[in-house]
Amino acid sequence: MVAKDFYTIVVAFVASRAIYGFLGVTYDASPMDSFLQFIDPVLLKNAFWQSLYYYHAGPPMLNLVAGFGLGGYCQINFPGWGISIQSGS
Repeated sequence: MVAKDFYTIVVAFVASRAIYGFLGVTYDASPMDSFLQFIDPVLLKNAFWQSLYYYHAGPPMLNLVAGFGLGGYCQINFPGWGISIQSGS
C-alpha cells in the first residue's frame, strides 16, 4: 500500500469519527435481548436448534454464533454486538 493511500484512509476514518461525534452518534452497548435480530436468549439457551430452525425473521448464522456463546461452548468477545460470550457452565 502506498503511503498516500494509507494517509487517505486515516484521514477519512478520523473525519467520519468527528462527524459522528458532532451528530451525537454513540456506541450502543445495550443488552442482547433488546435487538430484533437475535432470538430470545432464554430460547437460545434452552431450545437452541429448534429456535434456529423455526425463526424466520433473522439471520441464522448470527443467532448460531450467539447461541454457541450463550451455551458456553467458546469464549468470544463481540463488542459490536454489545454482548460478551463467556465460557463455562
